Amino acid sequence: KVAEEEMRLDTELFQAVLEVEQAVTAAGLDSETVMRVIAERSTELTGANGAIIEVIEGDELVPLLHTGTEAPRLKLSSSLSGIAVRTGELQRSDDTFTDSRIGHQLYRELGIRSALVVPLRDEQRIIGVLKVVAPEPSAFTDRAAKALRLLGGLLGAAMAHAAAFEGRQARLEERTRSLQESEQRFKHLVDVAQEGIWVADDRGVITYVNQRMADLLG
Repeated sequence: KVAEEEMRLDTELFQAVLEVEQAVTAAGLDSETVMRVIAERSTELTGANGAIIEVIEGDELVPLLHTGTEAPRLKLSSSLSGIAVRTGELQRSDDTFTDSRIGHQLYRELGIRSALVVPLRDEQRIIGVLKVVAPEPSAFTDRAAKALRLLGGLLGAAMAHAAAFEGRQARLEERTRSLQESEQRFKHLVDVAQEGIWVADDRGVITYVNQRMADLLG
């Protein structure tokens, strides 16, 4: 009966994560919507009071999105998030006030006693963390940790896809801008040329005539 109950709970968890994945798919490549969906579902599935998504910038972890809690910048060298980044493993603190791994007082100031942190992977590298927090000690169960691992994997993949898409879009926009500038320069040179210039397609239809050619032919 214990095993059956464990299986039932796991099935419910996987079903919930599948629903999150469907919501992420529906959001497409809008990275902000994807992050918000996963942050909100992270609090629901773990029983947390707040969720934070942090990304690495230099020697710090900077919050990209947070819900239900404040989110200060943290040092990689003195935070639970930093340990998750360095080890590539989920980190859990049942009491941040007494946890020797945490070298800052920010959680005490914010009234955060429990934290779960999972690294976010972009293929081979870790780009940040997904974190859930609660104001009471020992707030998170092993099942909550399992849920966060699954959601962290989903979020990391979604952020990687979104970043790749945004990078391609930026390159396409840059190429389009360069082409437009090149066309403008060409058009200017052709328009001020003293020779008559015309362009025809492969059917012999004239598609462009400069002003000099128009003047020459009336």
